[in-house]
Amino acid sequence: MGICCFYGCGLLGDASACRVGGVRLKRLADGIGEKLVGMIDPPRPEAKDAVAICRRAGYLYIDLKPSNVFITPHQGYRIGDLGFVPLNSLKYASYPEQYRSPYTAPEITDAMSTLNNRIDIYALGLILYQIFNNGELPQETDGTVPPPAYADYEMAEIILKACSRNPLNRWADPLQMGQAIVAYMQRNSVDDTPLVPPPVELPPEPAAEE
Repeated sequence: MGICCFYGCGLLGDASACRVGGVRLKRLADGIGEKLVGMIDPPRPEAKDAVAICRRAGYLYIDLKPSNVFITPHQGYRIGDLGFVPLNSLKYASYPEQYRSPYTAPEITDAMSTLNNRIDIYALGLILYQIFNNGELPQETDGTVPPPAYADYEMAEIILKACSRNPLNRWADPLQMGQAIVAYMQRNSVDDTPLVPPPVELPPEPAAEE
Protein backbone atom coordinates (compact mmCIF):
# COMPACT_ATOMS: atom_id res chain seq x y z
CA MET A 1 0.00 0.00 0.00
CA GLY A 2 1.31 3.47 -0.70
CA ILE A 3 0.72 7.20 -0.15
CA CYS A 4 0.50 10.12 -2.51
CA CYS A 5 3.56 11.80 -1.00
CA PHE A 6 3.61 15.52 -1.56
CA TYR A 7 6.76 15.73 0.53
CA GLY A 8 8.46 14.01 -2.41
CA CYS A 9 7.55 16.39 -5.21
CA GLY A 10 9.26 19.06 -7.27
CA LEU A 11 8.46 22.53 -8.54
CA LEU A 12 7.04 23.43 -11.91
CA GLY A 13 6.61 27.17 -11.54
CA ASP A 14 3.83 28.50 -13.74
CA ALA A 15 0.83 26.16 -13.91
CA SER A 16 0.26 27.18 -17.52
CA ALA A 17 3.52 25.37 -18.39
CA CYS A 18 2.37 22.02 -17.00
CA ARG A 19 4.49 19.88 -19.30
CA VAL A 20 7.55 17.71 -18.68
CA GLY A 21 9.52 16.48 -21.68
CA GLY A 22 6.76 17.70 -23.96
CA VAL A 23 4.16 15.57 -22.14
CA ARG A 24 1.18 17.39 -20.69
CA LEU A 25 0.77 16.49 -17.03
CA LYS A 26 -2.43 15.36 -15.39
CA ARG A 27 -3.68 17.44 -12.49
CA LEU A 28 -4.16 15.70 -9.16
CA ALA A 29 -7.57 17.37 -9.07
CA ASP A 30 -8.64 15.19 -12.01
CA GLY A 31 -7.96 12.01 -10.05
CA ILE A 32 -9.65 13.31 -6.93
CA GLY A 33 -12.62 14.33 -9.04
CA GLU A 34 -12.91 10.71 -10.10
CA LYS A 35 -13.11 9.81 -6.39
CA LEU A 36 -10.03 7.60 -6.47
CA VAL A 37 -8.01 6.76 -3.40
CA GLY A 38 -4.44 7.81 -4.21
CA MET A 39 -1.83 5.15 -4.67
CA ILE A 40 1.10 5.72 -2.37
CA ASP A 41 4.46 6.31 -3.96
CA PRO A 42 7.38 5.14 -1.79
CA PRO A 43 9.68 8.09 -1.08
CA ARG A 44 12.66 8.28 -3.44
CA PRO A 45 16.00 9.39 -1.97
CA GLU A 46 16.57 11.89 -4.79
CA ALA A 47 13.09 13.35 -4.59
CA LYS A 48 12.75 16.87 -3.30
CA ASP A 49 10.02 18.18 -1.08
CA ALA A 50 8.66 21.12 -3.03
CA VAL A 51 6.97 22.71 -0.05
CA ALA A 52 10.05 22.22 2.11
CA ILE A 53 12.23 23.60 -0.69
CA CYS A 54 10.14 26.76 -0.55
CA ARG A 55 10.72 26.97 3.19
CA ARG A 56 14.47 26.51 2.86
CA ALA A 57 14.51 29.19 0.18
CA GLY A 58 12.71 31.52 2.59
CA TYR A 59 9.22 31.33 1.09
CA LEU A 60 5.79 29.98 2.02
CA TYR A 61 3.60 28.52 -0.72
CA ILE A 62 0.08 29.75 0.00
CA ASP A 63 -1.86 28.41 -2.99
CA LEU A 64 -1.57 24.66 -2.48
CA LYS A 65 -4.59 22.75 -3.81
CA PRO A 66 -5.17 19.73 -6.08
CA SER A 67 -5.51 21.87 -9.21
CA ASN A 68 -1.95 23.12 -8.65
CA VAL A 69 -0.43 19.66 -8.18
CA PHE A 70 0.53 17.77 -11.34
CA ILE A 71 1.34 14.08 -11.83
CA THR A 72 4.26 13.19 -14.09
CA PRO A 73 4.25 10.12 -16.38
CA HIS A 74 6.46 8.39 -13.78
CA GLN A 75 3.98 9.12 -10.95
CA GLY A 76 6.07 11.95 -9.56
CA TYR A 77 4.39 15.09 -8.27
CA ARG A 78 5.05 18.70 -9.27
CA ILE A 79 3.67 21.93 -7.89
CA GLY A 80 2.64 24.52 -10.45
CA ASP A 81 1.45 28.12 -10.30
CA LEU A 82 2.58 31.10 -8.27
CA GLY A 83 1.67 32.01 -4.70
CA PHE A 84 4.97 32.43 -2.85
CA VAL A 85 5.31 34.77 0.13
CA PRO A 86 8.65 35.55 1.86
CA LEU A 87 8.65 34.00 5.33
CA ASN A 88 10.09 37.15 6.86
CA SER A 89 7.15 39.14 5.47
CA LEU A 90 4.27 36.98 6.70
CA LYS A 91 3.06 39.44 9.33
CA TYR A 92 2.93 42.19 6.71
CA ALA A 93 1.54 40.16 3.81
CA SER A 94 -2.07 39.93 2.73
CA TYR A 95 -3.86 36.87 1.35
CA PRO A 96 -5.09 37.66 -2.16
CA GLU A 97 -8.71 36.79 -2.77
CA GLN A 98 -7.83 34.73 -5.85
CA TYR A 99 -5.90 32.30 -3.63
CA ARG A 100 -8.83 31.57 -1.33
CA SER A 101 -10.19 28.03 -1.71
CA PRO A 102 -11.58 25.15 0.39
CA TYR A 103 -7.89 24.38 1.16
CA THR A 104 -7.30 27.75 2.79
CA ALA A 105 -6.59 27.48 6.52
CA PRO A 106 -9.60 28.49 8.67
CA GLU A 107 -7.69 31.25 10.48
CA ILE A 108 -7.40 33.10 7.15
CA THR A 109 -10.83 34.71 7.13
CA ASP A 110 -10.16 37.61 4.76
CA ALA A 111 -7.45 39.30 2.73
CA MET A 112 -6.09 41.12 5.77
CA SER A 113 -5.77 38.07 8.04
CA THR A 114 -2.30 37.59 9.49
CA LEU A 115 -0.51 34.75 7.73
CA ASN A 116 1.37 32.02 9.61
CA ASN A 117 3.92 29.42 8.57
CA ARG A 118 1.54 26.47 8.93
CA ILE A 119 -1.14 27.31 6.39
CA ASP A 120 0.62 25.12 3.82
CA ILE A 121 0.50 22.21 6.28
CA TYR A 122 -3.28 22.63 6.53
CA ALA A 123 -3.61 22.43 2.74
CA LEU A 124 -1.40 19.32 2.63
CA GLY A 125 -3.56 17.72 5.29
CA LEU A 126 -6.80 18.44 3.43
CA ILE A 127 -5.45 17.06 0.16
CA LEU A 128 -4.34 13.83 1.85
CA TYR A 129 -7.67 13.67 3.69
CA GLN A 130 -9.50 13.91 0.39
CA ILE A 131 -7.36 11.20 -1.19
CA PHE A 132 -8.06 8.82 1.72
CA ASN A 133 -11.74 9.79 1.91
CA ASN A 134 -12.93 8.81 -1.57
CA GLY A 135 -12.52 12.35 -2.89
CA GLU A 136 -14.57 14.02 -0.17
CA LEU A 137 -13.40 16.89 2.03
CA PRO A 138 -13.99 16.51 5.79
CA GLN A 139 -17.42 17.21 7.24
CA GLU A 140 -17.18 18.47 10.80
CA THR A 141 -19.60 17.19 13.44
CA ASP A 142 -19.81 19.29 16.60
CA GLY A 143 -16.42 20.78 15.76
CA THR A 144 -14.80 17.35 15.32
CA VAL A 145 -13.35 16.07 12.05
CA PRO A 146 -13.87 12.31 11.60
CA PRO A 147 -10.95 10.17 10.37
CA PRO A 148 -10.71 9.66 6.60
CA ALA A 149 -12.75 6.61 5.60
CA TYR A 150 -9.85 4.69 4.03
CA ALA A 151 -6.93 5.61 6.28
CA ASP A 152 -5.83 3.34 9.10
CA TYR A 153 -5.52 4.89 12.55
CA GLU A 154 -1.83 5.77 12.13
CA MET A 155 -2.28 7.57 8.83
CA ALA A 156 -5.46 9.20 10.12
CA GLU A 157 -3.48 10.68 13.04
CA ILE A 158 -0.91 12.16 10.65
CA ILE A 159 -3.59 13.65 8.42
CA LEU A 160 -5.80 15.00 11.21
CA LYS A 161 -2.80 16.65 12.87
CA ALA A 162 -2.00 18.40 9.61
CA CYS A 163 -5.52 19.75 9.08
CA SER A 164 -6.15 20.80 12.68
CA ARG A 165 -8.11 24.05 12.91
CA ASN A 166 -5.60 25.28 15.48
CA PRO A 167 -2.31 26.17 13.73
CA LEU A 168 -0.30 25.37 16.85
CA ASN A 169 -1.56 21.76 16.78
CA ARG A 170 -0.38 21.16 13.22
CA TRP A 171 2.97 19.75 12.14
CA ALA A 172 5.65 22.39 12.60
CA ASP A 173 6.83 22.17 8.98
CA PRO A 174 6.55 19.98 5.85
CA LEU A 175 9.76 18.10 6.67
CA GLN A 176 8.41 17.00 10.05
CA MET A 177 5.19 15.80 8.42
CA GLY A 178 7.17 13.99 5.73
CA GLN A 179 9.28 12.22 8.35
CA ALA A 180 6.11 11.03 10.06
CA ILE A 181 4.83 9.58 6.77
CA VAL A 182 8.17 7.89 6.05
CA ALA A 183 8.16 6.37 9.54
CA TYR A 184 4.60 5.14 8.94
CA MET A 185 5.64 3.47 5.70
CA GLN A 186 8.62 1.83 7.36
CA ARG A 187 6.36 0.35 10.04
CA ASN A 188 3.84 -0.99 7.56
CA SER A 189 4.68 -3.75 5.12
CA VAL A 190 4.21 -3.10 1.41
CA ASP A 191 2.31 -6.40 1.38
CA ASP A 192 -0.48 -4.97 3.53
CA THR A 193 -3.88 -5.29 1.91
CA PRO A 194 -4.74 -1.88 0.46
CA LEU A 195 -7.88 -0.08 1.50
CA VAL A 196 -10.09 -0.05 -1.57
CA PRO A 197 -13.08 2.29 -1.76
CA PRO A 198 -16.43 1.01 -2.97
CA PRO A 199 -16.98 1.45 -6.71
CA VAL A 200 -18.52 4.75 -7.67
CA GLU A 201 -21.85 4.18 -9.36
CA LEU A 202 -22.40 6.64 -12.17
CA PRO A 203 -25.96 7.63 -13.08
CA PRO A 204 -27.23 5.96 -16.25
CA GLU A 205 -26.92 8.00 -19.38
CA PRO A 206 -30.24 9.25 -20.76
CA ALA A 207 -31.51 7.27 -23.71
CA ALA A 208 -30.90 8.89 -27.05
CA GLU A 209 -33.95 10.41 -28.63
CA GLU A 210 -35.13 8.60 -31.74
